[in-house]
Amino acid sequence: MTLCDAKTLFVGGNNRGVISTYSFDPSTNQLTKVHDYSGGLNHPSWQSLSRDKKILITADEGPWNQNGAFATLRINADKSLTQLSKVTVKGSGVSVTEGNNGFFGIAHYDTSSVTTGRFDTQSGAISLGQVYTYNSPTGPSKPRQNVPHPHQALVDPTGRIMTVPDLGADQVRIYDVGNNGSIQELSPLQVTAAYGPRHGMFWPNTPGTQAKNYYLVNELSNKVIAYKVNYNNNIPTFTATQTLDTLATKTAPVKYPAPTAAEIAITADGKFAYISNRADESFGSKQDSIGVFSIAEDGSLTGLSLEIAGGDAPRHISTDPTGEFLAVALNWSNKFIIYKRDSTGKYTKVAESQFTVPECVTWFD
Repeated sequence: MTLCDAKTLFVGGNNRGVISTYSFDPSTNQLTKVHDYSGGLNHPSWQSLSRDKKILITADEGPWNQNGAFATLRINADKSLTQLSKVTVKGSGVSVTEGNNGFFGIAHYDTSSVTTGRFDTQSGAISLGQVYTYNSPTGPSKPRQNVPHPHQALVDPTGRIMTVPDLGADQVRIYDVGNNGSIQELSPLQVTAAYGPRHGMFWPNTPGTQAKNYYLVNELSNKVIAYKVNYNNNIPTFTATQTLDTLATKTAPVKYPAPTAAEIAITADGKFAYISNRADESFGSKQDSIGVFSIAEDGSLTGLSLEIAGGDAPRHISTDPTGEFLAVALNWSNKFIIYKRDSTGKYTKVAESQFTVPECVTWFD
């Protein structure tokens, strides 16, 4: 097997600042770590590919309760990583997104803020832009909602709109991104009290097009809300059409610690969605779940089944560009798993690897 024959994944998390490159051969199901990058990062909890797939951008949470960082890493021909640039940012970055012309946005959970800026898509050089810090009213679920907690920054496929689900404030903050990278705050999307919005996804998400749907995973309520998206002069409006349980075919159990929904992934054909659930233990002690949903032509969701995640705390999930494989980062089991999907949306484990506190699995191809 050569690296050219295999799929490539980048895995980051709270593993001594390491981002690892893995190759996965679908013909043999062999999963091999081929490179480790450890260039001065502390806790690279989120990675994203630049639109031309030449640069990997990463948010670094930094040491607990201290400043974090944002870095650009060149993806070399052998899929190893080389740092191009790194800057210090105020607060831990739990999510980073890229828009047009190197625009980026970082959500800082602990400091109730969002940082923006731009990076040069060739050299990786970083210029910091604006910082928004929130002091807005928060939701009723204490202590999780004592202060605003931005949990994700996500640019829509047009590159003109950035959404920031705020778990503490029960709203999705919305920004208009200008051509120069400046942002202007628009009216937020209000969510039911104590829902705790965590992560969303636009669909379709082809760059340069307008999304038709937006799916919002709410951590504290274990609900997913489906929205219709309509644009007027490049500004979207969101109309809620459904609210479903993230466990697809059942409601979250009442237990301590409480179950918390985490991530959503959608297959390349737009026909299936997967939502990960932590601490539900639907399949036994420390055996959490993933809800499987079908997506109709009109964007509506139907819960199909509840499947085993393969371990404890599936913090992040992602599908490969073909939609054939699903990767699951099992935060507290210190491993990640690759599953092969079938035409019904169900899946079978084909590979796994140990990794200390994995938090993000990014498919290159």
